[in-house]
Amino acid sequence: MKYLPILAFSLVVLTPIFADDAKDLQAKWQAVKAQIGRQSLPADTVRKMSVTLDGTNYDAQTPNGPDKGTYRIGSESKLKTIDMTGGPESPFKDKTILGVYELSRDTLTICYSFTGKRPTEIKSTEANLFVVITYKKVK
Repeated sequence: MKYLPILAFSLVVLTPIFADDAKDLQAKWQAVKAQIGRQSLPADTVRKMSVTLDGTNYDAQTPNGPDKGTYRIGSESKLKTIDMTGGPESPFKDKTILGVYELSRDTLTICYSFTGKRPTEIKSTEANLFVVITYKKVK
């Protein structure tokens, strides 16, 4: 019972934030920077990367071809989370990629983990090999 006020406060304060994100994420996003470990990907590779978020579906263009599936946003502690699950024709069919994200106006940065372990920050190192991609909203 002593945690009930904290839970109620969290629901009142955080629900509008994620509701806004759910709305603000609905767009086409063009990659402008990408990093794996300490290695930045070449600009010509990055230009081939984009993702469109529509409802609960994503449609990504990658250097290796298209990828479609579903996504879900949420939170763990102070992190905003995003989980992307590959659809039937995805190279990640039925696999869920765990991530965290930051959204600031027309800039979206996602840290993806292909290891099954959710990132605890938006940072790619030689040890974790997370993929960090910064996108700009296409207007």
